[in-house]
Amino acid sequence: HIYHRYKEEGPGSLYHVLRNTGLAITMTTLTTIVGYSGLIVASHPGLNSIGELAVIGLIATYFTAIIVLPALLQYFEDRKERKQAPVKEAVT
Repeated sequence: HIYHRYKEEGPGSLYHVLRNTGLAITMTTLTTIVGYSGLIVASHPGLNSIGELAVIGLIATYFTAIIVLPALLQYFEDRKERKQAPVKEAVT
């Protein structure tokens, strides 16, 4: 959702995108974690491990979406701006 919204709104909109999309991503991640957390208390070892791994994976995915993806988008936006900046000629 973050990437799609960023592409839709264009360069310079990363703060606005995170502000509008971040809460939705946080809430959906939390509700999914709560759902899978129920498997952690299961007496069956297979279900227990699925619950643990799902929660760990969701947390990792959440931090990647909220921290790593925006950092990469900003990096590539800055890099593109530097390439397009006009080069000043030295005065001789």
